[in-house]
Amino acid sequence: MPTATGRPWPTGPLIGHVPLAPSLSIATDSFLSFRSFLNILDQITVLGIMAVGMTFVILIGGIDLSVGSVLALSMMVLGYLNVEAGFPMDVAIEGALAASILARAASGVMMTEFKGPPFNATLAMMSIARGLANMITNGARIIGFAPGFNKSAIIRYGGFLTMTVAVMFIVFIVTILVQRHREGGRALYANGGNPEAARLAGINVKRSTVPVYAATAFLSDLPGILMAARLDAVLPSSGVGHELDAVAAVVIGGNSLSGGTGSVGGTIIGVLIIGVRRNGLTLLGMSFLQAVIIGLPVPNLQAGFFNQIKLDVEGQAAKLGIEEIGVDAKNGTNTQVSQVQGPADPGHRRPHLHPRRCGRCGCADPTGPSRGHPGHQRRP
Repeated sequence: MPTATGRPWPTGPLIGHVPLAPSLSIATDSFLSFRSFLNILDQITVLGIMAVGMTFVILIGGIDLSVGSVLALSMMVLGYLNVEAGFPMDVAIEGALAASILARAASGVMMTEFKGPPFNATLAMMSIARGLANMITNGARIIGFAPGFNKSAIIRYGGFLTMTVAVMFIVFIVTILVQRHREGGRALYANGGNPEAARLAGINVKRSTVPVYAATAFLSDLPGILMAARLDAVLPSSGVGHELDAVAAVVIGGNSLSGGTGSVGGTIIGVLIIGVRRNGLTLLGMSFLQAVIIGLPVPNLQAGFFNQIKLDVEGQAAKLGIEEIGVDAKNGTNTQVSQVQGPADPGHRRPHLHPRRCGRCGCADPTGPSRGHPGHQRRP
């Protein structure tokens, strides 16, 4: 099934990890059990929802380093309002959501109004949100939620589906539909691929950036609520390193860090790969190797992805009759066009991939490169 950009879903990483399941099943008898499958679903709930939000940010060419800290901030606001202040759970959830949206909207404003790079803006918010989370209780955890809050996360409806996993599935379905069938979802590719072209096409790039970061705030607050329900407690240190796990899932799923290319479906594949690896290593008693094993394929997958982009760009250049095209190996975009061949049919207009210039002196002239001006000297 193709993605919204016309590319097939990145099944390469998934196929490459197919031998992993038989290997782990040989190493440990409990890996292929139904209980192990349920554990994988429970473990990827928080990462899956956060990685979907990170996908939208990366699609527009951004990055968000504050998702883990915003998650901790929303958890602490939830715990303080419900346990310490005595507000009902629905009011506490609304307060936690408002805190995360304000934090993420502030990052978006720093990028759009003050022209700050996404890395700098979200790095600042990562520190600010983590500090606010610790200030709420002076670094102490909060416990004592209502019994029904914790049971909603551990009871398996139908014998296999918890509320947290059901919420994750709903988020997956909704975000895939938005990405593929809504105008705003398709505009993300234009914003990330070429913001200037998107602006010329009538898309308000600045106005669409802040809602993307605000929407990802919801996708950071929601896993915070689900984590609080599972743990029956909130800690200001929650979410440390989650931003890197989310980026790893996006990259392993075949999404481009330069923006403009990717899909939620690919991110789901990346999340499943990370979940299977972690579960298998935990069963083997190798928990400390999880970060190493998860991080190893990221550079190779990203390099292979950019190489595929280079081949695609060169193929399109051949169709347009371009003799030579420079491709930036870092982000897979074409950097220059050195020569354009004329078509075989002399009556066919040449494709101009550069500004129109005078055929004699080379100046930028609206009359085009084939006419020149009387009195202009010919170029040597």
